[in-house]
Amino acid sequence: MTASTTLASRLGPLGEPRARFAAGVFLAVLLGFVPAHIVASIRESSTYGAIDTKVRVAQQMADTPEAYASLDRMRAEQQRNKDSARRNAALIAFAVWALAGAGLAFVWFRKIPWDR
Repeated sequence: MTASTTLASRLGPLGEPRARFAAGVFLAVLLGFVPAHIVASIRESSTYGAIDTKVRVAQQMADTPEAYASLDRMRAEQQRNKDSARRNAALIAFAVWALAGAGLAFVWFRKIPWDR
């Protein structure tokens, strides 16, 4: 038995370099998504909550025809703020996904001694 044969039998399907590469990429993408999703959810919920509260308070305070007329403008502005917050959360989530995936890929491809 050669060294590569014992390595392949000991690691199972991960004994093959192509399978190991595919598994590493798959895990980096999949596991990198988890922290990105959590970060995006937290950022969106906190920002949306503040904006929704602001709109709700303005609607409750409107008691004159002028105040009612200004609500549409204020709602449109707050919707733009929500859209901006959504974009920012998405950009930060993509950055977190890339960093987490890169970190996992680094460990998978550089730190795990596959050929021992």
